Amino acid sequence: MRVKQRDCGQRGLQGLYHPSSETIVVCRVHSDPVAVWNTLAHEATHRMQVCRGGPITDPRHHRAMAATLANRAPLEWRSLQSYPPRERLSELEARYTAQLPPDQVIQLFDRYCGRRSSAGLAFRTPSLR
Repeated sequence: MRVKQRDCGQRGLQGLYHPSSETIVVCRVHSDPVAVWNTLAHEATHRMQVCRGGPITDPRHHRAMAATLANRAPLEWRSLQSYPPRERLSELEARYTAQLPPDQVIQLFDRYCGRRSSAGLAFRTPSLR
């Protein structure tokens, strides 16, 4: 997998993941390193979903994840509502994961996409700090 930074040109676009080239693009629109990390973690979650072949979280945790996101990152929650229903779960996972501490995101990435991948196992959803 490759990570690139570039000018994206599309208003509001912060990053994207290209499955066919296994490339994460972080757009040059961020004003601070925390925002860059948030976008990288978000797009890395979409990569994890591809590695796993679907959702990376246990369905029993989706409601709690949504409630936590609505409480702790209300702008993220509101923007999630603009996605078609079929895309909301993958976006919920990406937006939730982007709020986790970096070490947890890296552990998840290693779990789903690393050499020691255990892609068949659903993880217990980490809680936001």
